[in-house]
Amino acid sequence: VAGESDKSNEASITLQTILSAPTRFAVAQVSGSLTKAQLVWDTVAEARSYNVYRSTTSGSGYSLAHTGTTTTWTDSGLTTGGTYYYQVSAVSVGGESAKSREQRLTLQTIPTAPTNLAVAQVNGLETEAKLDWSAVAGARSYKVFRKDSSGSVYAEVRITNDGTTTTWTDIRLTRGGNYHYKVSAVNVAGESVKSGSQSVTLIKKPANAPSGLAVNQVSGSE
Repeated sequence: VAGESDKSNEASITLQTILSAPTRFAVAQVSGSLTKAQLVWDTVAEARSYNVYRSTTSGSGYSLAHTGTTTTWTDSGLTTGGTYYYQVSAVSVGGESAKSREQRLTLQTIPTAPTNLAVAQVNGLETEAKLDWSAVAGARSYKVFRKDSSGSVYAEVRITNDGTTTTWTDIRLTRGGNYHYKVSAVNVAGESVKSGSQSVTLIKKPANAPSGLAVNQVSGSE
């Protein structure tokens, strides 16, 4: 027997542990879309890919919806107005992590047009008009449109910062002018049709008070 050969080059391996679940997982409806959801989460160190799971029932019924290497994914082809639940996991050579905390999303539909729009001149002011309308469920903001009596197209003149503000005062108008207004509601799904039109004609104050007023007793009366 000739004997034992020299040993081969040394090789090493570091056994990976199961990764932690992704954190900062968030789901939101894609702006302007009725059927898409945008998912984002933090990177997990050593992860080679991520699995996204979806269900229509909280806590159960999950199925694999996506596998990818990035930390964002857009889910499309969903049902308008539907409610969906999501979880995400990280995958490495050591296996798959636990799933993240569940996130819920209900897809919003385009809001209905605002109702009960009313327009009136601000008391005592010649160049201001106040608008009021009823709140629309699910609205995130409102747009106000205006045209004067000589115009044919409504122009956007205001967008509110939230869905709870249902009043606005239009200022720096023309004394004696006639103005027409419409309002629309906006949310992540899109913008409603415009409301019905309401108009106001601003009344001018008299240029001068009457002068030369005199009072005389009628002759022969007491």
